[in-house]
Amino acid sequence: MRHDVHGALASALRSKVSDPENDAISIATMLLVSLVYQAVNTAKLEYVLTVSFIGDILVLPLKCRNWDMYTELLEMSIMLFQDEDAQRWIAQRGSMVDMLTILEDAYERMDQATKADIADKNDDENPDEISKSLAKSIDEICAALCAIVGTPEYRNEKTRDSHLTAHTLEKWIAEWDCDWKMHTAALLLGNMTQSDEIAITLVNDFELSHAVTGAIRRTNDKRVLYACGILLRNLVLPEKHALVRASAETFIAASCLMLHDDHDKRLFVSGLRLLRQCIRDFGACQLLILTSPAGPKLSLHTLRDFVDKHGEGDDNLKAEVGRAMVMMYKTLNRSKCPTVPNLLHILNTEQRLIDTMVELVVLATDTHLEGEGWFGLALASRMEGGANAVYKSLKEQEDVERLIKRAESEGDSNGGETAGKVTENAKVLAATLVNVIPEELEEDHLKSMKQAIEP
Repeated sequence: MRHDVHGALASALRSKVSDPENDAISIATMLLVSLVYQAVNTAKLEYVLTVSFIGDILVLPLKCRNWDMYTELLEMSIMLFQDEDAQRWIAQRGSMVDMLTILEDAYERMDQATKADIADKNDDENPDEISKSLAKSIDEICAALCAIVGTPEYRNEKTRDSHLTAHTLEKWIAEWDCDWKMHTAALLLGNMTQSDEIAITLVNDFELSHAVTGAIRRTNDKRVLYACGILLRNLVLPEKHALVRASAETFIAASCLMLHDDHDKRLFVSGLRLLRQCIRDFGACQLLILTSPAGPKLSLHTLRDFVDKHGEGDDNLKAEVGRAMVMMYKTLNRSKCPTVPNLLHILNTEQRLIDTMVELVVLATDTHLEGEGWFGLALASRMEGGANAVYKSLKEQEDVERLIKRAESEGDSNGGETAGKVTENAKVLAATLVNVIPEELEEDHLKSMKQAIEP
């Protein structure tokens, strides 16, 4: 097989494929499709990838108005998009914008099929079948795009194409009347922003957080909301951009997700993870604690009520609420604001939410999360009210012995520094309980805790 045959066919078809009545064009199209399939299936894709005519191939579906020819060309393009070698080529050469154009064209054709007859459809093709076929193709292209932006080649390339891609997706996510575009853009940008460098670039060069929070506030489509929640969290992680994390818009976005009418768990947890980044900021933390539970606003009552109603058997939900509680105690204990004692008093009365920090320790899938739980409980125990609530929770969940054993342990030798930190945090909690509420502790618990914290 010679690659110049592909080139001649692709170049000729680029200007002629829009003529559906030309039999020669139809034959040439089918021949090109056959040759590309053969190249991929015989592991000779390098013949296709090393020459410039692949750019001609990518635009062929856009020009074709004949349904049968278009279907063949689109399937051929998707096959190329799904091939790992082709994905690396696209990442390196900057053809993401071309793929987005093909994707948008397929969506528009699908939209037309649901509204009216397609001019050249065959008798055995109806708009519903065409729409279903295109919907499948659109999902496959989206999956391929997500794979491409995850390749090292794409994340390492600093090309003009990456900026064009981001600019296109930013416009899509701001098209608040088109759920499909918002979802696709959020999905792709969410994958792109897993790279810290790309996330920083998108925050600095584009007003992306504004567009994302706008999409969250204006749509009720759960797929869009979930994808936007992941994207926004990637943008506000502390190591990426602190200013975005502290914005009021981000807090509002978290509220929209957590207060969604359907009480969807995935949306709630997505919003909760976003909220956890927001409450690193003292102002956001104070707002959450002081907001009255009477109105339809995000408050401590929101967390407590959701755990009560939906937490049974859902370890992930309880652990995420526990992590949010730990973050609030960290934020308050870092602050020198004179309102902190009052805020801690309010937080310490939330027995069910304090329970989630104990559950975080029990349910932790790794030593890092366990240590986080012990640390939050130690911070909560600095005041008498919090210490009583923590001890009550430990007793009710039969975890006092767990605390004592962890405080007595020398850490898992395989866990290294992290395991040692877990033991240290458990010791701090035991010592705090002994110092703050010694008279409230049962005699055997007091004795064991004192022994555990002895140097």
